[in-house]
Amino acid sequence: MSIEDKIINFSKSRKEPDWLTEIRLKNFRKYFEFKKSSISDSPVEKRYTTFEIEEFLDNIPDEPHSGKFYEEKEYFIVDFTKNEKLNIKAESLKYTVLMGIREALEKYPEIVRNSMEDPKDEWTALGNALWDTGIFVIVPENRRCEKLMKFKTIFPGDIMVKKDIFNIGNNSYLQFVEYSNSMEKFNGIEETTINIGANSNLKHLTMIDGGQSKMVSVKNSHLMLNAYDEWYYALKNVNKHIMLSNADLLGDYSNLEYKGAILANGNEHYDVNTNIYHNGKNSKSNANVRATLEGNSRVIMRGSIKVSKNANNSNAYFAGNSLLLSENAKSNALPFLEIEGDRSQARHSASVTNVDYDQLFYLQSRGVDEKKAKNLLVEGFLDPVVRQIVIYEGTRYLIYD
Repeated sequence: MSIEDKIINFSKSRKEPDWLTEIRLKNFRKYFEFKKSSISDSPVEKRYTTFEIEEFLDNIPDEPHSGKFYEEKEYFIVDFTKNEKLNIKAESLKYTVLMGIREALEKYPEIVRNSMEDPKDEWTALGNALWDTGIFVIVPENRRCEKLMKFKTIFPGDIMVKKDIFNIGNNSYLQFVEYSNSMEKFNGIEETTINIGANSNLKHLTMIDGGQSKMVSVKNSHLMLNAYDEWYYALKNVNKHIMLSNADLLGDYSNLEYKGAILANGNEHYDVNTNIYHNGKNSKSNANVRATLEGNSRVIMRGSIKVSKNANNSNAYFAGNSLLLSENAKSNALPFLEIEGDRSQARHSASVTNVDYDQLFYLQSRGVDEKKAKNLLVEGFLDPVVRQIVIYEGTRYLIYD
């Protein structure tokens, strides 16, 4: 049986509409188109982080992933290790819509369909072809979400592809936090589509404890007129991780603030790819990714800024900084700029530095042991990307948990 036949059977077994089956197949074909066009002969361009795609394709589950959703204090918990029928319904929300993506297929099919129509990369295409579960959130127009939404996702010890959609109406506000914990043998893709309406604001934090699993995390955001997106993420304990974000600043005066922190250890590999597309006039973006590396870990940071000819008077900045804490750790930074808009500014910077042994010696001479001294240096290095109080928890989570 071909993979396309498997996808057809997969879709039919879940009683999905014909249009969804077709769009799954379309995305699957797009995956191979992207894959073919991304081949590079440059040794620097070759990914440190690779996945055996056959692991996904040969293990498409016959039945939908089970799980349990429940509220515990301020958290919405989605536990995919539980063998129950996943029923996502939040009693604490009155105006904000929270449901499973399969329920959204019936109630909001156009939003789901639009999120799958135009993939910008191979992993979004593959996720669209194979997703099995996920959450769906709508903040209506002219509304502020009733609460800070805190999600805890517990991934299973097998293969899973998850798709989440956040749709924020015009003149609205949402703030949410995602905590993801993975079982040791988890091998999966998680893709999040975020639509931010005109004059709306989003602030969110993503923290992933990988449990030495293999993961692909994709974030696709779309910002309309005067929309604001502020995203922070913190990663640790992932054996192999591709972190890919595509931010499309469609509206005039749209604004993106993007900051990431990575704590790499052992033989962990992280491939971080940040793509920012300026398509609206007077749009702004500021991206900064920082990584600390110990053991034999590897990190590659790719930052791409594209300012279209219609995005006049735009301003963009990307920085990728790595701190090496051992002799065998390795990091590369690959920034790219493509500027067409008049009177626009785009800048990038990259650095790979070793730990300052004078600072380390100074701390130890004041009675601080070596491990705690390194933690203090790491915390100071990450401070520019996790400075705010709500995000500071991310630094503690990275270093001490």
